[in-house]
Amino acid sequence: MRYAQHHSRLKNGSKKRSPWRWILLLLVVIVALLGWFVFRGGDDVEESVEEVVVEEVTEEAIVEADVVVEEVNNTEQIDLVAVDGSGSSGIARRGTSGDLFSHVVVATLPEIDTTTHFYEGWLVKPGVVEFFSTGDMFPREDGKWGLVWEASVSGSEEDLYEYSKVVITLEPRDNDPAPSIDHIIEGEF
Repeated sequence: MRYAQHHSRLKNGSKKRSPWRWILLLLVVIVALLGWFVFRGGDDVEESVEEVVVEEVTEEAIVEADVVVEEVNNTEQIDLVAVDGSGSSGIARRGTSGDLFSHVVVATLPEIDTTTHFYEGWLVKPGVVEFFSTGDMFPREDGKWGLVWEASVSGSEEDLYEYSKVVITLEPRDNDPAPSIDHIIEGEF
């Protein structure tokens, strides 16, 4: 009879619940929270991954030919703007790592016939007619043009930081070492 009375209390609305209901309820809450974090937080994770990819591509675009920007101290960057109306643009970086001065340029420039012309980089000391070539620019796989120039700081007679103006010219292949008057992009540190 005791069993029957106990059983009858459950049928009459007793609030006694089995532990399985609590476990099931806890499991549903955990799954709901996990789903919310996955679907809600997934967007943030995707955006972060996209930002990392863009940053890596940017670093790769800036640094080609084994120049590691993170290892260069006192790194400065400037924008290079068109001075010829072509809509060209670019960036230039410079800095030192130990005894090595590095100068890097990445630019979007008009297509040219490389058998008859080339783009050349120049570092210029403003206010004075002192300049020197940093070499021919090379076409990159991404369609842009690049230039990497390095020199020993201790081996240089000049303070390379005084050459703060960057000029990219279009040069004819005529073996003339003087810079062309055809300036394409320029900028100053």
